[in-house]
Amino acid sequence: MIMPGIFMGLVALISVILIYQSNEQIIKTQKKYRKELEEFNKSIIGAFTNCIDGKDAYTNGHSYRVALYTTMLANKLGVKDQETLDKYYNIGLLHDIGKISIPDAILTKPGKLTPEEFDTIKSHAKRGYEILKDVKIQDDIAAGAHYHHERYDGKGYPDGLSDTQIPQIARIISVADAFDAMSSTRHIVQSFHWTL
Repeated sequence: MIMPGIFMGLVALISVILIYQSNEQIIKTQKKYRKELEEFNKSIIGAFTNCIDGKDAYTNGHSYRVALYTTMLANKLGVKDQETLDKYYNIGLLHDIGKISIPDAILTKPGKLTPEEFDTIKSHAKRGYEILKDVKIQDDIAAGAHYHHERYDGKGYPDGLSDTQIPQIARIISVADAFDAMSSTRHIVQSFHWTL
């Protein structure tokens, strides 16, 4: 009678060990899959970023700098968890994705832009939103593109939002974008023919 009880206890113990090992293997596989998926996402975002920055020699590297400044500002504003900072970095990388739809003749025009051409340039914010609006895996990715030219005083574009109507990520990107524009060679060239 003792023997079947020991046997049943041993079988139960072996079952628990096998289940534990199986769960460990599943967890390792899930972690590996998640890491591969994260790497894939990074490489796709990087490819898009290269396309954006490649459209204009003057702004080469702009998206990467804005993404870096965005995370630095977010961190100074109290965002401490790495997952959110990584998300903000990706949103910063893609803030100008709408520029891929702007004709090169307008985007890189060396002279003064006509009002119609400037309206075309400004359309990159809405076009960026249209490109990113269905990306659900990252919250606010479309908002970063759509609202990064809004101004706190309501005089920005595309919707003339002001104050806290502007999503926080877009406010942060706006500052990062302006800082990069003012500290780049492009600003010196464009300051003579683009009016913001």
